Amino acid sequence: MKPRVSATRPAQDLQESLERAKVLFRAWGAKGGRTRAKRMTSEERSEAARKAVQVRWKGLSPAQRAALARKAALARWRNSPSQ
Repeated sequence: MKPRVSATRPAQDLQESLERAKVLFRAWGAKGGRTRAKRMTSEERSEAARKAVQVRWKGLSPAQRAALARKAALARWRNSPSQ
């Protein structure tokens, strides 16, 4: 959405106020996320985390996915108890 230019307010001022608002909304969003997480059950938090991981993995290339899978497998192998 393109900001409308006002006759009394130059476009530069609108852009600056938009940038200030972005910072403020990010701060509020981060606080709100923590508050919401406190109210969620452990099952709800687990489901939300699962969805977030799926979204992150969907954006990766096959090569990036393979590299992360190798890294995770190596970490599991290193952390497993010695037999």
